[in-house]
Amino acid sequence: MIDFDRKIHFWQGLRIKILILILLIYIISFSAAGMIIYFQSRANLLNYLGEKLKAIAATTATSIDVSQHEQLRSPEDENSPTYKEIQNHLKRIVAANPGIDSIYTMRRSDKKNIWLFVVDSYETTDLNKNGRIEPEEEKAHLGEEYDVSPYPEMQKAFTGPQADKEITTDKWGSWISGYAPLYDRQGQAVAIVGVDYKASEYLTALRQVKILILSIGLLWGVFFLLVTSLFLYFILIKRLGMITTAISLFSSGNLDARIKAPHWKDELETLANAFDQMAERIQKHQFILEKTIKQKTASLQKKTYSLEKSQKKLQETQIALMNILEDVEEGKKAIEELKSKYEFILQNIGEAICVVNPATRIILVNKIAEKLIQIPASRLINQPAIKVIKIVDKKGTPVRPFYELLKTEKSQKWPLLYLINSQKEKIPINFTGSLLRDSQNNLLGAIGIFRDISYEQKLDQMKNEFVSITAHELRTPMTAIKGYLSMILEGDFGPIKPELKKVLQETYTSNERLIRLIGDVLDVSRLEEERMEIREEVVDITTIINSVVSELAPKASAKNLYLKVKPLPTHLHVLADPDKLKQVLVNLIGNAIKFTDQGGVKIEVELSKKEPPEVIVNVIDTGIGIARSDQPLLFRKFQQLEKKLLRHPGGTGLGLYISKELIKRMNGKIWLKKSIPGKGSTFSFSLPLFKKGEK
Repeated sequence: MIDFDRKIHFWQGLRIKILILILLIYIISFSAAGMIIYFQSRANLLNYLGEKLKAIAATTATSIDVSQHEQLRSPEDENSPTYKEIQNHLKRIVAANPGIDSIYTMRRSDKKNIWLFVVDSYETTDLNKNGRIEPEEEKAHLGEEYDVSPYPEMQKAFTGPQADKEITTDKWGSWISGYAPLYDRQGQAVAIVGVDYKASEYLTALRQVKILILSIGLLWGVFFLLVTSLFLYFILIKRLGMITTAISLFSSGNLDARIKAPHWKDELETLANAFDQMAERIQKHQFILEKTIKQKTASLQKKTYSLEKSQKKLQETQIALMNILEDVEEGKKAIEELKSKYEFILQNIGEAICVVNPATRIILVNKIAEKLIQIPASRLINQPAIKVIKIVDKKGTPVRPFYELLKTEKSQKWPLLYLINSQKEKIPINFTGSLLRDSQNNLLGAIGIFRDISYEQKLDQMKNEFVSITAHELRTPMTAIKGYLSMILEGDFGPIKPELKKVLQETYTSNERLIRLIGDVLDVSRLEEERMEIREEVVDITTIINSVVSELAPKASAKNLYLKVKPLPTHLHVLADPDKLKQVLVNLIGNAIKFTDQGGVKIEVELSKKEPPEVIVNVIDTGIGIARSDQPLLFRKFQQLEKKLLRHPGGTGLGLYISKELIKRMNGKIWLKKSIPGKGSTFSFSLPLFKKGEK
């Protein structure tokens, strides 16, 4: 009997240990998952804020007139109209971007890691209402020094857009900031633009993520407890049913009735075994049963009372479970409220946002998107994006950004597209798309953020018109100056002293460079405004190359360089503008001569083997070469790589850019084939081969 009781207690203790182990595994698993979700959400939110702040800083930098900004040097300039104009412009940008506290500009000083404030959108205000201005309530004044040593991301802002990777603190408070360089007309970063986002907004969002994780954990805990309780409840009812059935049969006179508990290993098994033993004794000693029937009846009544008491406890457990279900409903209500808050934030973001499912059907749009598309959300939801959101490229060709995102499963950006709204208005937009995935990396859909850039395009048009008019106005007097200087140098106005002649010669050279710069600027303006006329003629490329080589041969001879042409294939014709093609060759070969001190320049022409065939021209020099870090700067406007090429001044920084645009408009390509510092470079371009009989 003692061994039997020990076995029962052993199995009861084991079940308790297993339940405790399951509970501990659940708690540890949920805690680990919650921490992973929290830190991932924190990283994603900080990355999103960083990208947004860099974008605002970069946009602000492009909208500031650098020439006006550079006029602000002394504290007295803080009251100037120029300062007020820039400050009001920054205030408008702050007002248009919720959560942004202030925008400011800074420039370097002569001191290491000490920068100077220029313009601050913030105004000095008595926020504490205590009758005096505290240091954190004072605006940053023009010329005020600021130590940037503790802020590594700010120190890198002159090289490109940056953003803080953590919350930073100074005398004005705690922030997450983004930065972007402010370039002058020569492409040099002369200042930076800083955008401060309130750290309190970021911390509030993190607190909401914590609440969401805890709510989900509580919901799963309640569900786990409910399932376990129901499981135990139904097991107990089944066992009690077996016991009740056996007792009922036995009480009706069936003395062969037995429970035969199948190893339940609990108190009910003990009760069932006791009943079976009792039935055996009754059957064997029936005559004794008649004498002791009253005693057994009393015993059965006590056991029945115990069962009724157990049933009452079960009823109380049911009531407790109902209360738990009510708490679950309240938790659902809290989650719905949190969902409403997130939807409110989404609807009030300053950019147009559209979310689609994997079938490219729209599942969410915010108010800005409704306004831009000119269609209410009720008519957009569950519609195919390609049907209701019509987007084309610069040539009018339809573009399907959501389809491309889901097809390639990669985030993409389209700097310039056109949205055609329901009013048939063509609106220029900048489109950024990203994929949406769940915690198991399953694709849920895609989100598109598109921004109306009509204002930026208008500014670019005004800039191009200003450059074009200015260049035209400068060209005439500079040409006259060139003529007069040429007459003086040739002695038309009498002999001149050698010292003066040297100065006049340098002036003549500088004037010629300025005239070339004006010509290049006008070419760039015509190209960007689509006003450059490109004629299509059948051109013998061999003839053009020989003409340019003859024209530039004196420059090569003056530097003791060879200028040779590899025997060219004859009768290679291309469809191009002969003048523009010659301009490209003069630029490439002239640059090769200019940046070569020993050796020389060789021109090769080859015919590609791919279809359709192309004519490829290679300009090979033995010059100083181009460092790998500088190669990405090629073919951009005003890029001369001055720091590396100071021994070869005199360029405009526009030649390669103009060459690229001209070749592109003649349906060709241009590229740097290879370049090794100290050994030389090879520039190449290709044009489609023209065959007789083609139109």
